[in-house]
Amino acid sequence: MVPTRYISQMYPSYFTQQNQFTVNSFMEHAGSRPLCLSVALTAPMIQDHEWRERVLNWITSFPDVDEVYVMYEHDRGTKQVQDAGFLIDCMTFLSDIMNTGLAVTLGYTNTEGLLYTVVGDLNITMGAFENTRIFSVDKFLESEGERRGPKARIYLPGLFNWVQFEDAKRIRDDAPGVWQQVYQPTDWAEEALGREVEPTFNQSPLYKHYFRNMQDHMNELRPLSASERRQFLLAKIDTGMSAYRELHYRGIGLEKHGQGGHLLEWQNALNGA
Repeated sequence: MVPTRYISQMYPSYFTQQNQFTVNSFMEHAGSRPLCLSVALTAPMIQDHEWRERVLNWITSFPDVDEVYVMYEHDRGTKQVQDAGFLIDCMTFLSDIMNTGLAVTLGYTNTEGLLYTVVGDLNITMGAFENTRIFSVDKFLESEGERRGPKARIYLPGLFNWVQFEDAKRIRDDAPGVWQQVYQPTDWAEEALGREVEPTFNQSPLYKHYFRNMQDHMNELRPLSASERRQFLLAKIDTGMSAYRELHYRGIGLEKHGQGGHLLEWQNALNGA
């Protein structure tokens, strides 16, 4: 379901609109089978305590729902979420839902999805292309203007970030020690890095590399308790921040979205949640 766009206020008709257009008709035909309720929210709805309670009350008003699929629209000028307050509120909201006994799937996350593992054993989706890593109603709107294809990026797990491919090669060539810390090789990435011509953003090898690295992250986190996951992520974030400092010291500048400002916010979120 697509949410009403919230700009400076949150409209009280949200629940009426959801029931009328996307929920009631499905409930009437579903019978008594277990159901998953999709809930699309904006960041202000999650950050407002009263609204979180209202959404939770609405979710739990459907007795046949046993799972909630949550997606959030978090407007920002960077690809990574750099807002510790929002991350804390989102973790609180997810925990509140799980405490009702409902299963939770959180969709459309970028690498901040890793932080939500400290809430417990929920399902987290992290897409390949950016429009499946960041939820926005913009993707449902038609646009007549031409869009320029973005530059190719490669995921560096030691930085918890996607870095422009040309910048990644500079790190490899000019700071090999840092490269060894932040890059986890896969056959797909090695093939891309060995080409004379850089890959384009819509070619599959770099996304396969990302999924392999993300699966490795999850395999490390899965057997740990919630508190152990928190400490593990904090240690990894601290290592990533050190790598970014070393790159800065060496004069290796990265473009806006490849920089490490998100890591301090993630650290603050994990320490404050």
